[in-house]
Amino acid sequence: MIWQAILVLAAAVAAYFIPTPQELRDNFNGAQNLFAASNYRPAIDLYNKIIYTESPLLKKDSIRVTILNGELTISVLGAAYYQKANAYKNLKQFDSAIAVFRTVEKLNFGSELRGLAQFQVYDIYYAQQAFNDVVREARVLVEKYPDHRKAESALYDIGWAYKEIGNIPKSSEAFYELVTFYPSTTYLAKALYQLGQNYFEEGNYDRAINYWSVLGDKFKPTAFKETEWEKIQLKAVKDRQLFDAMSSRETESSDLELVAKSQVKIGDAYRQKNNYDSAMVNWRRTISQYALLPALVEATYIKMGDYTKSEKGINEAILIYKDAIDENFANKELQAKLQFKIAETYQKDSLFVKAADEYRFYASAYSEVAEVISFPVEDALYTEVLCYFGVPDYSLTIARADSFVNNFPGNEYNYDLIFLTGISYFNLRELPDADKRFDQVIEMGDEKTQYVSASLYKVRIRLEEKQAQEALTILTELSNKFPGGDREDEISFYMIQANFELKNYAAIPAYFAKIPPSSMFFVPAIIRVAKSYVLDKKLDEAEKFALDLIAMADTIKNASYYNPEVRFSLADVYIAKTKYEDAITQLNFVIDDQKSNNLLRLQSRYLRGTLYGQLGKHKESIADLENVLADSVFALRMPQLVPNARGRLATAYTKTGQVQKGVDLMLSFVASSTDTLEKVRYMVALVEVFYEMKDMKNVVKYGIQTLAYNFDDEYLYSRASFLLGMAYNSNGNIDEALKVLARSAQKYPAVNEEILFNFAVNLYDIGYYDNAAKAFYSFIERYPESKSVRNSMFFIGYAYFNIGKWNEAIKEFRAFLARYPADEFSPEAQYNIAESFYNQGMFAESIAEYDKTQTNYSKSDFGPASLYNMAWSYYQLKEIDKMIVPLQKLITTYPGDKLVPEAQFTIGDYFYNKKEYTRALLEYRNFVDRFPDHYKAVEARSFIKELSQIDAFREYQKAIAIFDKKDYKTAIAELEKIVARYPDSEVAMACEANIASAYEQLKDFTKALELFKKIVEKYKDDPNAAGIVYFAQQHIEWIEEGDATAGL
Repeated sequence: MIWQAILVLAAAVAAYFIPTPQELRDNFNGAQNLFAASNYRPAIDLYNKIIYTESPLLKKDSIRVTILNGELTISVLGAAYYQKANAYKNLKQFDSAIAVFRTVEKLNFGSELRGLAQFQVYDIYYAQQAFNDVVREARVLVEKYPDHRKAESALYDIGWAYKEIGNIPKSSEAFYELVTFYPSTTYLAKALYQLGQNYFEEGNYDRAINYWSVLGDKFKPTAFKETEWEKIQLKAVKDRQLFDAMSSRETESSDLELVAKSQVKIGDAYRQKNNYDSAMVNWRRTISQYALLPALVEATYIKMGDYTKSEKGINEAILIYKDAIDENFANKELQAKLQFKIAETYQKDSLFVKAADEYRFYASAYSEVAEVISFPVEDALYTEVLCYFGVPDYSLTIARADSFVNNFPGNEYNYDLIFLTGISYFNLRELPDADKRFDQVIEMGDEKTQYVSASLYKVRIRLEEKQAQEALTILTELSNKFPGGDREDEISFYMIQANFELKNYAAIPAYFAKIPPSSMFFVPAIIRVAKSYVLDKKLDEAEKFALDLIAMADTIKNASYYNPEVRFSLADVYIAKTKYEDAITQLNFVIDDQKSNNLLRLQSRYLRGTLYGQLGKHKESIADLENVLADSVFALRMPQLVPNARGRLATAYTKTGQVQKGVDLMLSFVASSTDTLEKVRYMVALVEVFYEMKDMKNVVKYGIQTLAYNFDDEYLYSRASFLLGMAYNSNGNIDEALKVLARSAQKYPAVNEEILFNFAVNLYDIGYYDNAAKAFYSFIERYPESKSVRNSMFFIGYAYFNIGKWNEAIKEFRAFLARYPADEFSPEAQYNIAESFYNQGMFAESIAEYDKTQTNYSKSDFGPASLYNMAWSYYQLKEIDKMIVPLQKLITTYPGDKLVPEAQFTIGDYFYNKKEYTRALLEYRNFVDRFPDHYKAVEARSFIKELSQIDAFREYQKAIAIFDKKDYKTAIAELEKIVARYPDSEVAMACEANIASAYEQLKDFTKALELFKKIVEKYKDDPNAAGIVYFAQQHIEWIEEGDATAGL
């Protein structure tokens, strides 16, 4: 038991051990070292150890240490408190920092440290832009510690805080107090300058001038040392901005800078007072006093020129610049800048010829300094061309541009200049030359900025030359290259033009739908499409499906709260449907609901972070992912999600412009991992990052490295193989992609069945149809018994169909039908066989296949379309008469189908074109009766009116023949039938006139007079009936005068 007693005694001694002063110093130095290394939390622990060490034998106030790089020696306790607060400040735990600084300020640590603590309090508020708090706390410092070195800073910062919140008068009071109570302050120049600026902003220009003048008097240019002038000259990065008003308390400006700026600002103030002469005097004083500051001199000359231009006109302004050039003959760079200003001034005033001359003079006179002032000779000559184009002087534009291209081969401007010469030739109507120049532009690549414009100019040339088919070919290539691009409306407009010229009217409405009403091409396009509008064939199932999902979500509401687990499950549904916003709504509920358990909340936040990334809301994604990764529970309970979260966080960094940060973050995870499997997880996540960035080169690089590790994880290996395969495919190496996936499938056959199938589907979805077909073939070969073979075969057929390999498509769809004759996809496969024949122009074969579709799958969605397309196949074969049977069958078999109106209208067209007008009239009337609101109803009514006129005129001719035979009673009866049958036709007016004439011929003058008067009353306001009205008026006059024989 003796050893136990020894241990107890040792423990008692240790418990009562008292630290020495040196140990406290060592603790403080250790904390300082941790602080310097940014290890703030361990530093805080050591500071606390000093603060909370209590012993009656130890006087911490007597233990002295130094801080602030040796500037201040204070007690170790005060230093520990102060540095602890600084550590909190660096951790951005501002409330804790302020609390500790306030403790320092209240305890008896000496006025120097207490004043510094009070300064730190308001400085934190300043960083947080809590400017009212800044004013309050800084004022405390001034009043309690007026002799402290930070008291001047406090007054200066109060001035800026008031300025930040827009209280300019209070700002001025603070700056005034500073210069009054601390006349020797280091802030004197800054405060005087800002007083002037404040009054300038308030429009009190006299007081502004006064303060700036005082500043100039106190700090005369001659008082500054040569080194100070040199420092100003070396600050080239500030250049012109050097002389603008100070923008914040943080702006660094030397006293010399402020004095120089104040002199310029005095001129600005006189300009605001509309005192031109005084402004110019002060600006000229600036130039003479500060000749060693070329940027200031340049800026001042420009102010003089701008003001002179506004007051006296451009010619006087140009004289200012030219005089300045003469005055600075030894300063070639300044002369060049002012010459540039002359040219630019003319250009901005649209005096392009003068501007062009000045740019050319610049190029010839200042070539040796052009690069130095960042406006090379090439820029000047290029701008000269732009000026001639702006005149416009197209001939000179071409001459100058050609000269530039010849003199500067390979210059970056050559591309734009060739394009401009093309436009110039086009505007000069020299179309062959324009065509050649646009070809040059196009040959430079479709990634160039003017590729689309040059192509569209070629389209315009083709249209002007009546070569609409060639125009359509160019437009189709453009549309395929840039689907949905920002020029889609313009491309669509010219598609309309070309199709209109080619009489491809059915194609026009689809392009019109791509032109928004806000487009400049909308109004002219609408004229072309007025008689060519067709139903929009884009399906709206996606929107309907979204609405169904909303309705479904409403049905699971059970109270004021959703059950978190139900909401989480619903979020999964939305994610599967790619309805990410709706999913986020559900996840928000889980995260915010206090009833959610912590794990579910963490997982929801993780999912929300990934979804934000999918939606491109990367800042929100970063916030969520940083949150979960900082939570130890997430790493402990869901370690499998950590690499993915880190990968997505890295991706989010890259998406917010922090590319290197994202990549470096993931590489650091890889480098710091010791476990092979963990390293592979990060490697796969890194490959995901590069895949998201579409950096396929690095996907290949790191994908190969990942698969080279010796590990056994079917998910990680298969995922890496999938990404590597996609990268190989993007790089044009589908064979290597399939090899990688084949190795993965051989190693892990079960999991790779879905992966290989999804790989093929992915290729299909992004338009690699040929490669997708190869991948589906590979899948079928490796997994011949898989349920996905059916979809693979169908996809192969569609892949070939989409790229116009019609025979291959027919072969694959036939193979599908042979294996799955009664499948839900069978009608579509059979229909696509027919479509493939149609697209090849093999219309006899397409008719047979359409017939099979309608016969074998009459109840499918493809039955009506098969009959409709069968009719048009007959049309293409010039067997027009055979169109009617399938169209009529479509109408009777599928009366509610969307193609029925088209079929009915087409039947009317058929009889119209055969000149069987009575039958055509019947069919058009049938169309209007059944489909009065259809978009073709207006056209049908137009045809009905036209055809009615034809039949009415025929009957009218027969009635007039009877009239001419003087069988007036019979003629009256026939004419009245025509009026009754065609009441709104022009023929009806003539019939009414002839009925009245017939009564007149029968000497029934009372009846005749009655009818003639009705005619006059009925048609007197109709300009189309002027002849009839005049005829009736003559006969009325004759009858009333008793000279009825005059009209006989």
